[in-house]
Amino acid sequence: MSLSIKIHANSEINRDELISFLDLKINDLKLIQKTEDLFYFYVAEKSLRGVDFEKQKNTYEILRLSMFSEADELICRQIFLFAQQTQEDCKFYLDDEPITFDDLMNLPLVDFKDDLRSIQLLASQLGKTISFYGPLEKFHFGPKVFSKIDTEKEGWENHLVDIAYRVLYELKDPSGDYVLSAGEGENMKLVKMINSETSYVIRKFDYLIFLTENETEDEREIIAVTNEDLNNFLPDSWELADEYTIVAPALSPVEYRQLVKKLIPFDQSNELAEKD
Repeated sequence: MSLSIKIHANSEINRDELISFLDLKINDLKLIQKTEDLFYFYVAEKSLRGVDFEKQKNTYEILRLSMFSEADELICRQIFLFAQQTQEDCKFYLDDEPITFDDLMNLPLVDFKDDLRSIQLLASQLGKTISFYGPLEKFHFGPKVFSKIDTEKEGWENHLVDIAYRVLYELKDPSGDYVLSAGEGENMKLVKMINSETSYVIRKFDYLIFLTENETEDEREIIAVTNEDLNNFLPDSWELADEYTIVAPALSPVEYRQLVKKLIPFDQSNELAEKD
């Protein structure tokens, strides 16, 4: 569950001073400026969700998200502390209800276990997959993830947190981040080409492109499949790290042809062509 926290200030918060303050308080703090009035903070290797800090006139909003880590909580609290110390008669609101500074600073940490229990029910009973935006990547929990976890065993939630950190920070695509796009505006789709004899970390895309094997290069055709369809035919050497993210060591030409043959019935390249 997400909570909206708003800071009502009598004057504009100096963003350079805020950033300097946070840098002194938090090790390995990173900043991404999304727009002129929207900043995103996270702690390298420790944040699961990161923190958006958005200016709206003299009101500033922070979203306290589900799956927040302690590092994300720390960023929030240091922003509250900076506002309290630098703004006269600063007021705080939790989901549009007034809250004192002391009560705000003493809010209990986000209980990710409650979030994960709800996600587990959605995944197991309804077959739903829940995706979370992290600092640089997304992580995904769904039926395939939960089928490998004994949710009757105490502490199972910690295993999911380990999965999230691995997907966000440990898995790097050795092939690079080369991504193609098809279509424009709201119809734009992101696609990734998968070749033989190349290792990948395959993340969630609208389509994944494979090449059929014909007698000559000129006769080779593409097929476009979804992550959902690919995940039903993973080679033995490939590992599903979460619901969609695949650790995919290079396939030999023979292994690649075998995989493509299985995927051909699920080809959606005609739909992809319509996006161009």
